[in-house]
Amino acid sequence: MPLLSVLALYIKNLLVFGMFGASSWLGFNYGQLSTVHQLTMDERNVLIEAGRLEPIARVEAGGFAETYLPYIEPIRPTGIPVPG
Repeated sequence: MPLLSVLALYIKNLLVFGMFGASSWLGFNYGQLSTVHQLTMDERNVLIEAGRLEPIARVEAGGFAETYLPYIEPIRPTGIPVPG
């Protein structure tokens, strides 16, 4: 029965997130391991001013989506209607 529970979790993640695994947090976890996450904000600013990092490196991993807005381009309308 425990094996069935784990398999059910994996299948749910495949259907919901498109990945066959135990966790859908891979991207967030990877961000926590990155070297940018380990830098202080002063170190980040020095690297950004030197052109070695993009300004988006100032955003802390796991922040609210709105904190990324100054660093990304808005999505332009494609003219393709979305069914409602």
